[in-house]
Parts: sequence; structure tokens; C-alpha cells
Amino acid sequence: MAGGLGRDGEAVDVWRTVNAHRSLGYAPDGHLICRFEPGRPHERTGTDPDRLVWAMRESGLLPADGPPPEERRADVDQPELCALALADSVFRLDLPRAEGSKAGSCRPG
Repeated sequence: MAGGLGRDGEAVDVWRTVNAHRSLGYAPDGHLICRFEPGRPHERTGTDPDRLVWAMRESGLLPADGPPPEERRADVDQPELCALALADSVFRLDLPRAEGSKAGSCRPG
């Protein structure tokens, strides 16, 4: 993703394959800062894997209180929607909304 990205650029990718592999990555200036699988947010990689932890908590991917993320995974019904909500709010993307969608569907149950 970030190989061709130069200075003063910023890339955010959120994807899901036909085999249900999914990922969110953030790479400013061509350097991968953080990448995680929305269904396994406690397993993060990159040069600063905890950079988006605050946003992961706000979006409902990680619990706001309780054990550290690496010790407990949030029980989230729709982690991909939470990842999209995170990307939309943190990076000010203008993602399309499904009619009748609810932000609360990302909150841990």
C-alpha cells in the first residue's frame, strides 16, 4: 500500500476479501504506522501500532474500560462497520451511509 506514497501524502485503507480477510491500515508519508484486523483489534502492527487505540475505543472496536487491548478483545457484532466509522471520523472521510444504519451497532455488547 505505502510503497509508492511520497512525502506529505497520507493513505488509509479498509478492505475485506472474498475469503473474509479484513484490515485497516494507516500510512502517512509512505510509512505504515498502524494496521489491524477489525475483528482482532488487539493484534496491531506498524511502527506505532497503538496510535489509533483512542479511536478504536471511541468507535467501539476496543472496550473503553477494563483490561488492556492486548489482553481482551472487544465483543463487537460488526467490526467492519466500526472500522469504517473509525476511518470516517479520524481521517474525515466522506463515506456513503446505508439508509437506516445506526452508529450504535459498533458498540460492544
